[in-house]
Parts: sequence; structure tokens; C-alpha cells
Amino acid sequence: MTTAPDVLHLSWEYPPVVHGGLGRHVGALARAQAAAGSRVAVVASAEDVAGRVGRPVVPGAAADEVADGVHLRWARRDPAVPWTRPAEAAEALAAAMESAAAPLHRPRVLHAHDWMTAPAGMRLRGRWRVPLVLTVHATEHGRREGRLDSALPAAVHAAERAAVAAADAVIVCSPAMCAEVVTVLGADPGRVHVVPGGVDADRWLPPGGPRDPDLLVAAGRLEWEKGFSTLLRALPAVLRDRPGTRLVLAGDGSYAPVLRELAGSLGVGAAVRFAGWQDEAGLAALYGRAAAVVVPSRYEPFGLVALEAQACGAPVVTTGAGGLDAAVRDGVTGRRFAVGDVHRLGALLTAVLADPEGSRELARRGRESALARTWEEAADGSAQAYCSVTPVDGCTLNT
Repeated sequence: MTTAPDVLHLSWEYPPVVHGGLGRHVGALARAQAAAGSRVAVVASAEDVAGRVGRPVVPGAAADEVADGVHLRWARRDPAVPWTRPAEAAEALAAAMESAAAPLHRPRVLHAHDWMTAPAGMRLRGRWRVPLVLTVHATEHGRREGRLDSALPAAVHAAERAAVAAADAVIVCSPAMCAEVVTVLGADPGRVHVVPGGVDADRWLPPGGPRDPDLLVAAGRLEWEKGFSTLLRALPAVLRDRPGTRLVLAGDGSYAPVLRELAGSLGVGAAVRFAGWQDEAGLAALYGRAAAVVVPSRYEPFGLVALEAQACGAPVVTTGAGGLDAAVRDGVTGRRFAVGDVHRLGALLTAVLADPEGSRELARRGRESALARTWEEAADGSAQAYCSVTPVDGCTLNT
């Protein structure tokens, strides 16, 4: 980059290296900031942290790319240090990110995403003497419902607390996450900024063709906290009323073998297709065909899947966990059920499938609601957080 960036993002996921919602969030935010006139650079990990197969090939380490106005450099850490040793792995990533960022000019603000890149942010802040802003996308405490009694989750929790303490400002995506970082991670409430994510209407369009009246879709990382076991347990009741119902579960993760075994033990294996990881186009195609998209999360800081499914014109059925509470109004922009309530979820899905006209109205209102939440607003909110730690007379980042 020949000029100094206004903001340099540090992310352990960035398209095409995407495991969950964080990478898509950072990519969309960076594009929106660039479109608004900011000079934006990203240093991202070239490693798929989850170690999954089927990802696109990633360019060589530290290769320069420019896409959608965003200057991108890849950092490749020493793979000999596993993420089961989180402090050492984060330091190895920090060294790789510092090396990848070395050719760049001094930015005005560093923006790190989650604890994995916080050590890199601290290193680069020391080098450049610029503010460090941290977005907390999720917490180990939240993912594990407070169960931090073994070494690895305790170490991650400690790293998250250290990252929050070191940051000059903290960004979260929902009021629920604001309360969480204050009470669980010890953040100073005066330094926490709530900046919801958005949806890119051009990337999440209804396909225009007919929907499959028997198709349910769920997507996300296949981990315990996403609640997909609740959905599988609700499926037998749906199949009793609507035997032709099918479920496509898109995503991968460590919980996948448990879910496959559960589907078999419940006798619904023939009705469930595990579709694996999908890129944005694949997800949009699934959402566009679905009679309903289900988000059964036990823990959900924001709920990007629900927002993107709504933008695709799909009726959504969700819990009210975390950020989903603000994303879906029961009976207005979707349907809601309590976390883990198998019987209520089965009844809601049966009702949604049996009432296509009412479901279309839910979908229409849901799409209007989703499209009102834009990445342009997220870029503006992020700029306000940057300006809170940048001298006022020199802050022009909220363009």
C-alpha cells in the first residue's frame, strides 16, 4: 500500500479462509469502509484455524492483493505450534502478522478481531504508537455456558480478558454482548461500543424461483452452542405431520460426528443431509429455496445467519439467544422459541410449513427488517469507536 491506511484490520479469518461468521463480518466491514472513502488494509491468517478440508486455495504468505478497495496481506504462522496451546499459537500468529504488516505504512487505527489477533495488535501498537480497537465477536464463557474448569477454555478466557484490558476501545455487535464483555471479561463500560453488523443486499438476494415447500435449512459451525441437536430432536414430530420434510444442515465443526449419530438414533437420518461448509453463494442458494431457515442457537452474539436468510426472503425460526433477540420479532419478522425447547420448535416448524401464505408474509417483513441493517451503518459506528481514541482534531474516519 503506497499510502498510510486509515485502518488496519487484523483477523484470523478472512475470505476465502472462512470458518464461521467472523470472517464474513470482517470482509463486509472492510469493503464498506473502503466504499465510504477510507483507506483500508487487512492482515489475515492464511491458515484455516479449524483445519477443515474443502477450502479454496489461499495465496502465499504476505502476498499483496487488492479487492473491492481493500489492501490485503496474508500472514502464515509456524504450524508447529497447535491452537491447543493458545498463548504460544497466538504469539506465533502475532510474529507472522507483524512481519506481514512491516511493508505497510503506519495506520491511524489498528482494529483486531477476537483474542487470537490481540497479541499482534499489541505488537504493532508498540511499533507504530497508534490506538488499538478490539472487536469481541464471542467469548469462551458464552460458548461454554460458563464452564471454564479445564485448562484450554480457562486459557482462552484469560487471553480474552487480557485482550479486552489492553484495548483502547472495545466493539461488540449487540447489547447482549456489551453486557457480557463487561460482566465476564471486565471491560470498562465507557470503552465499549455497540456496533451491529449488517447485510449486503447485493450478495443476499431472493432467487425469484419457487421455494421447496418441504425444505428446512440450518447453517453454521457444527458446535454444541449452535443448538443443532435441538433441531434434530424436533424433526421426528415434524415428520409425523409432514413426512416429506427434509433438512439440509450446512457447515462443519467438531460436533459433526455427534450430530450424525444423533440423527441416526432418532430415525431421521434419511431426512437429513449434511451439506458441509458452503461459501456465500452456496448459502444464498440454500436460503433461497428453503421453506424456513432455522437458527436454534444456545449462544449467538449477533445472529448473522438469521439476517442473511431474511435478506434472501426466507422465513426464519430462531431462539432469542443474544443478538437474535433484536434480529427477530416473534410473529412479525419470524418465529421464536426458547433455547432447547424441542416441542415448541417442532410445533412452530409444522405450522410454518403448513401455512405458506403466512410464511411469505413473515418473510416479507423479515426481509424489510434485515435490509434496514447495513454495513454502511456498521462502518459509521466503527468510525465513531475509532474517533473515541483518536484526537478529535485529526479524526476524519467517520466519512
